[in-house]
Amino acid sequence: MIAPEGGKIGKRIGRSVYLHRSALPLLPEERRAVVSAAAEVAGWDSWNVVRLENGGRVSLLEYQGFEDVPFPSLLESRLVDVDGRVARRDFRPSPNPPLLHRKELLLPPSHPRVPEYAALTAELEAEGLFEEPNRIGTRQAWEARLKEAGIVLVGHSIVKSSPRPGPQVARHKTAIARHRLSVPMQALVRAGLLSEGRTVFDYGCGRGDDIAALGSAGIDAKGWDPHWRPAAELAGAEIVNLGFVLNVIERPEERIETARMAFALASVCMCVGVMLVGKGSIAGLRRLGDGYLSNRGTFQKYFTQAEIKGLLERALGLEAIAAAPGVFFVFKDKIEEQRFLAGRLRQARDASALIRRAVPPPRPRVSKAERVPRQPRLTVAERNRETLAALWAVALDLGRLPVEEELPADLVSAVADGVGSIKRAFVMAERLFGGDGGLEAARDVRVSDLTVYFALNLFNKRQAYGELPPELQRDVRAFFGSLKDAEEAGRELLFSLGRPETVAAACRDAASQGLGYLGDRSLLFDARLANRLPALLRAYIGCAEKLYGSVDRADAIKVHIGSGKLTLLRYKGYADMPLPRLIERVKINLKEQDWDEFDYGNEDRVLALKSLLMSPDLPDYQAQAGFDAGLKAVLPELMGPIDIPREVIDRALGRGTT
Repeated sequence: MIAPEGGKIGKRIGRSVYLHRSALPLLPEERRAVVSAAAEVAGWDSWNVVRLENGGRVSLLEYQGFEDVPFPSLLESRLVDVDGRVARRDFRPSPNPPLLHRKELLLPPSHPRVPEYAALTAELEAEGLFEEPNRIGTRQAWEARLKEAGIVLVGHSIVKSSPRPGPQVARHKTAIARHRLSVPMQALVRAGLLSEGRTVFDYGCGRGDDIAALGSAGIDAKGWDPHWRPAAELAGAEIVNLGFVLNVIERPEERIETARMAFALASVCMCVGVMLVGKGSIAGLRRLGDGYLSNRGTFQKYFTQAEIKGLLERALGLEAIAAAPGVFFVFKDKIEEQRFLAGRLRQARDASALIRRAVPPPRPRVSKAERVPRQPRLTVAERNRETLAALWAVALDLGRLPVEEELPADLVSAVADGVGSIKRAFVMAERLFGGDGGLEAARDVRVSDLTVYFALNLFNKRQAYGELPPELQRDVRAFFGSLKDAEEAGRELLFSLGRPETVAAACRDAASQGLGYLGDRSLLFDARLANRLPALLRAYIGCAEKLYGSVDRADAIKVHIGSGKLTLLRYKGYADMPLPRLIERVKINLKEQDWDEFDYGNEDRVLALKSLLMSPDLPDYQAQAGFDAGLKAVLPELMGPIDIPREVIDRALGRGTT
């Protein structure tokens, strides 16, 4: 028997019963032990529903957003048979996964949301939605059934769609002429996802300005638009852009359908861009649904960051990764997703100083009279010094012995011809160039990078070892020994962010290395130094990026010690002016999962003592430090970097207001 004594629990289909994980305590002890053993054999902890069969088989199931999504999609299943064999199925790439109905039956009766779920089921039963079970088992079939019935779901409530025609929306009028790449396309470029050799499809391309710009850069780009290019082929591509399309669609269900249609064309990644709340004026606009209608007949929906992330994840069943405010990446290729996440957390290193002995200077020509007797024959290492130097450079980048796939083809050939095996060449290179501890330092850097990567990956669904890119699998083996140990290192780092004393210590460490200015309760630094910070502070910034998107547009960043906040600062002329003007401040509150933006475009506040944010090796440091020394001489009350009215500095410098 599957059910415990004293009553039945769970949802029964045939000879199987489905239970939510929270209902397991209601099972007899022996049945709980069976589930526990199956989970251990499967090596998986992300499941939230279990299916028990009378034959002894156990299926562990992960449904997307079980509590918040009224009819969750199946993301993954792992079937454990009586012999301990595991069969895994991943439904994430599927546009039409199985769907879960009557989820209240899976929960313990005491669950606080059972009445809410049961009420929705009862309403839909009254509408006849469950009369043909064979028509509702998958996402597309269920959505078609709801559409037939004229029903729209808003959370766990239903709204009968109105048969009356609404206002005519002129979507094509929202397409604008562009003179540079759109914001989503710029995000793809910054992320390294747009490059020559990649194929791109712009879904809803408008007038096609992005396509033209990419084509001129040598990128194979095509596009389709229902008004401007209706006859164009809907072609598959590695990268699909859905830029500022969802926000001009007035029907919520059509937004979901559009996202799925565009994503079906992508083989690697889809980029989505929308307008955010506060980024456009609503003065003079009329409310229409959840957006606004202009006098020109155009519709505009303004999303919150959480809202568009939720829409994409519900529609596609995959994580939407914030790339910038209002811009998200959704990866179909999970290997590429992990490669992207790991790559943006790597520290930039210049290994040239570590191998400067690699290539000897050219020998001067000597006359016959000056020639010395012939020297003994060169060793294999000496004859192949340049090849070994190139191999050592790759090893310093990786922090370990490289394998053939990680080396350029010409270097592989040179090693094979001159030395033999890569391992033998590595040993020779280490003897020649490894005396200064460069490889040990490189190893420490990679361990730090990977610890940050695994810390931030804890926000996502746990990654199976086989879903990591091959290079990351090699890193895990070389630096941690196992994925479990790598994840544990990441977990320890992530949890340490909640301890103010640990964050304070990391800020002091950064300041002692010349990476920013340490105030009473914050560390303020030039954004170019972000990837050189201690691992804990890079994880701190990474948490902010999970919420806000990439911080790469910031000129300076402030880590607030103890408050769980991060401030991004943008200045006009930061790169080449000694007194750059403040134009924007973004304060990200990690505890509240929100941020505030402040525009200083109408104010004339400048950053004084900019050199204190910088490190001495930045190219413009010396000139800035000289200017700041003169500024301190006339304004000795300046104790640290500060945004100050320009007129204060102008008066101090004796120039008057400029």
